Amino acid sequence: MGSWAHGLMGSWAHGLMGVRNMGNAGSNRRTSPAGRSLREYRQAPDCRHSGVHSKDPGPIPASPRGMNHEMASAHPTATAPASTTPVNIVPDPTVLASDLGKSFQRSAEEIVPWFVAQMPRMYFEDTSATEVANHLRAIIAARASGQPLHLTLHSDDRRQWTIIREGNKPGVLAEVVRSLPMSPSLRAAKIHGSKDGAIVLDTFEFGDRAPFTGTTPEQAEKLKATIAFAHSQAKDWTEAAIRAYFAGCSADYIATLTPHRLNKHRLLLQSVSGSEGTAVETEPELEGQLTR
Repeated sequence: MGSWAHGLMGSWAHGLMGVRNMGNAGSNRRTSPAGRSLREYRQAPDCRHSGVHSKDPGPIPASPRGMNHEMASAHPTATAPASTTPVNIVPDPTVLASDLGKSFQRSAEEIVPWFVAQMPRMYFEDTSATEVANHLRAIIAARASGQPLHLTLHSDDRRQWTIIREGNKPGVLAEVVRSLPMSPSLRAAKIHGSKDGAIVLDTFEFGDRAPFTGTTPEQAEKLKATIAFAHSQAKDWTEAAIRAYFAGCSADYIATLTPHRLNKHRLLLQSVSGSEGTAVETEPELEGQLTR
């Protein structure tokens, strides 16, 4: 072997013996193949691999947790296996229904008393109990969901639209009317607003009016109630005259008016019948703040 190889083998053997001797002496100090300590070997500016002329590799990167490279290689860091258990993201329907019920209940307890106190009496006269409940359900759902009151409700046949908006201010009715369909033709409008100006609640009806026939339970009940009213408070309005008056009216007109208001309209009609005159009459509402 050449002198260079001989020197390399000798240096390697000498270093190996040094490692064994140090180990037998019970020392924890490790040495490099050149007989230096590992720290000295790393820090030496002119260090080369056993005299082989190679480019300086530069500083050795730090190993995990401050370990040197040899120890990190001998004892690799263990990693925890990834969990394969699926995460259940589907909520419990019973718990979800309970939470929603509590949210709606809190909103209803706050909104219903305010609604009943703030909506005018005429609204409750013009609106059936079923429709009042539908309006309240929509308002409560919007409030419970944190949504603004910008609602449009319509019947299944789209012949009746109810529009609810926040704030009774100038121009709001024009804005509402612009959102209505152009056809079929508008046949009735009921415009209502809360006393505190918080909301407007307008209902619009479209299409041809259905005549009053008295064949449905609701119509039969209204006819019976009006006859009873006339018997005690409008004795000149006979049952035959009531039936004739109802026959000339639309079903929705009869459904939305009380016997008292029906009688008021009858008297106004009588006062101008056969003439080209006009009759106007106002009356205070029960609250004493509004007139009709």
